[in-house]
Amino acid sequence: MTQTARALSPLFLGVALLTLGNGLFGILLGLRMTADGYSATDTGIVLGAYFAGFIPAMLTAPAIIARVGHIRGFAAFAALAAAAVLLLPIVPAFWVWVGLRVVIGYCLAALFMTVESWLNVRAENHVRGRILGLYQAVILVAVSVAQLLVGYGDPRSFTLFSVVAIFYCLSLVPIALTRAAAPAIHAPSRLGLGTLMRMSPLAVAMTFGAGLINSAYSNMGAVFAVGIGMSAVDAGRFMAIGVLSGLAMQWPFGWLSDRFDRRHVIAGMTFSVAAASIALMLASIFAPALVFALVAAFGGMSFALYAQGVAHANDYAAREDLVAVSAGLLLAHGVGAILAPPLAGIVMDAWGPAALWAYTGVMAAGLGGFCLYRMRQREPKPVTEQAPFAPVPVTTPLAAQLDPRVEPETELGRADAR
Repeated sequence: MTQTARALSPLFLGVALLTLGNGLFGILLGLRMTADGYSATDTGIVLGAYFAGFIPAMLTAPAIIARVGHIRGFAAFAALAAAAVLLLPIVPAFWVWVGLRVVIGYCLAALFMTVESWLNVRAENHVRGRILGLYQAVILVAVSVAQLLVGYGDPRSFTLFSVVAIFYCLSLVPIALTRAAAPAIHAPSRLGLGTLMRMSPLAVAMTFGAGLINSAYSNMGAVFAVGIGMSAVDAGRFMAIGVLSGLAMQWPFGWLSDRFDRRHVIAGMTFSVAAASIALMLASIFAPALVFALVAAFGGMSFALYAQGVAHANDYAAREDLVAVSAGLLLAHGVGAILAPPLAGIVMDAWGPAALWAYTGVMAAGLGGFCLYRMRQREPKPVTEQAPFAPVPVTTPLAAQLDPRVEPETELGRADAR
């Protein structure tokens, strides 16, 4: 494992730098729009547009990367993302920002696909599961660290936007200098949502619901924080606590769901997210000092929902369909992630910043209710027949290739690339 991790360290460093920039950018833009007097709804539309770029990237970016090569493709997408970030403070116009966010989302999806295809071809079979966990840890830790950086500059100045662009550009260095052979890359097949609904309606609802909940927190959490009087520094800490808690709780919940009917664990998680949301709403009004502890509980459960949804789908999927299932569920998550920020913004404009948690509470309770309904419609899968849980990052379908149950020789030209 140590030797493999060392060989993959340039790729992990590139991902860390890329995610540092992206994590800082996500919280920075929300704070900038709030400072400029935009409504929460408008802020949500701009922030949600990022995920609108992810969906077409999954379909078209692999062909671009295959045509020009991994390193040149990575360089082009990183440069375009950096340029788009620098244009935002230069051209502060709402619809321009929406368009630039779509472009940045497209570029980041393409960049993650490039790295993930490399990881797939370099990771040895016996350590693929651990590499997948390490990859997710790198992403979530980098996001958390990035959110702490927002307090070191004025969101209305050019400085922090420049720092984001610098991180995007620096991610090029380890990627450009790697000696790893570039693998073949193809757009992964995916199962249609209709097929997935017939296979596991709860899995589709879980991943869609995770997008509705987590995207609202990730994009509008900082808007909530400054709305109740936090400084930018405290807003960054507030966001980082939730993300780090999500990282810490992935494996405990995965362990539980492998040993019991997974739906019982999912139902407990969703209703707990709803309870934490209501507690956050009340604390933000009556006891603001408690919100840091409560957001740890919220993030620890909410960020584990997506992986549980994927695991539940894999309980019913054929081994050869695991990557296609992941791609379809990621699409469902992406739709939820696009809708969440503007929906949360509408609620926040109507009833104040604390209404963010009313929104997440209602979504989580509805998801839990649907889980209880599905438990009455279908017999439980025997625990011995459940697919083992694997922590799945919410990036691109290529990350699912690191799942040790997937035969790497049949995907992405692994055998040809050796």
